[in-house]
Amino acid sequence: MRRKDTLECPECGALYSPGGHRESEQFPLVHSSELPMFYGRPAIVTARLDGGQVELTLLHQIGLFFKPTKTHFCVPDSTIHETGEFATITLHLLFPPLGR
Repeated sequence: MRRKDTLECPECGALYSPGGHRESEQFPLVHSSELPMFYGRPAIVTARLDGGQVELTLLHQIGLFFKPTKTHFCVPDSTIHETGEFATITLHLLFPPLGR
């Protein structure tokens, strides 16, 4: 029987307290002025690239959880602005094991 103060990860089924999943991390949500059509959609920086570029990954929100999508964009670092909000993401969703 599950305790009332625990949540279940929708991807891996692991139970954890609202304080966090032991394999999760918080990432600042950002938006880019280069991608106005995605303003308001949750996105994070997933890589810093050569030439002052960054890779953005759009997220899909499921209740309190965020899941990375397969939608990535390369934009200039100077166009990135933090929203002031954070997304807690289970790391195995962001960096899946090889062979998946």
